[in-house]
Amino acid sequence: RIVRWVAFSLLFVIVLVQNSKIIIDIGSLTETQPMIESTMVKTIKKLYLQHPDTRSYNLSSEPKEFMLDEQRIGVVTRGYIQLIFSKIMGGFYIEAGALDGEYLSNTLYIEYFQNWTGILIEPDPENYRSLVDKHRKAWLSNTCLSTTSNPKNISLISVSSPKDYNQHSQNNKLLLQAQTYEEKYNKYETLLSHIDKSSFTRHTVTASCFPLEAYLIALNVTTVDLLSLDIQGGEFEVLKTIPWEKYHFRLIVVEDMNEDVNMELVRFMKSKGFNLIDILVEDYIFYNISDVEMKSLVKMVNINEFQGVVSISLNSNILKSGT
Repeated sequence: RIVRWVAFSLLFVIVLVQNSKIIIDIGSLTETQPMIESTMVKTIKKLYLQHPDTRSYNLSSEPKEFMLDEQRIGVVTRGYIQLIFSKIMGGFYIEAGALDGEYLSNTLYIEYFQNWTGILIEPDPENYRSLVDKHRKAWLSNTCLSTTSNPKNISLISVSSPKDYNQHSQNNKLLLQAQTYEEKYNKYETLLSHIDKSSFTRHTVTASCFPLEAYLIALNVTTVDLLSLDIQGGEFEVLKTIPWEKYHFRLIVVEDMNEDVNMELVRFMKSKGFNLIDILVEDYIFYNISDVEMKSLVKMVNINEFQGVVSISLNSNILKSGT
């Protein structure tokens, strides 16, 4: 969400530093031991899942219904999710890159008002502590999604600005791939030029990452109504790890911060049975074309209203030709 964060307050970056150390014995996963019986899934169940909270919510404010005249970057995708699922009660979601579970959350509204549950995945310890304090009615995991079929550890270098620069100082955590950090930082350096870089603080933490399927098996879930991937790099690689024939995903939101339309992503999702609805800022929204109800819901929501706010190029010929 670098675009959103820069647009709001121009203040923070986190870098993902490569560290391929494996956190469990990958060699134990053999053909005679499928993932459902694997040490990896058992490890997630035992160490990396926190049960949904039964206490009352502890939010800074009650979630608000999206209004089309609220033309702020960062709320439009959530608004579209609210509208398309407005009649769906008790759904299941996966939100990777959950931050504190409230600010910029794609899932809080449908959980709060429509009795949804799911899993919120957030690797940063400070964000995760805030997430726990929100008392979300979902599984929580202080981990990250692996970009391969193997688990691994990564190092997170958190670089945050003084509180003066951000009214959401408890939430100012982003994750960027190390290999793209300089490129993205340079892109916004003119916007950040007024900030004293020497006033930034930094710390390094290690996060455990697991393939998305391992969480599904650990929770005994085969249908996911909403998959929201906002991990600041690696979303496409995460999608490639999914054994699509085993699971039913209905709506998928994928962040991709390339300036041009990522036709490789669009074609890949098409090959897995998903059509692109639109691109809202950097969020690609796909629906499952085999899901009759979802197809009907997509038709009912007027995406053109959102296009006037922040949509970038759905109606371009090149994008249409790719879908």
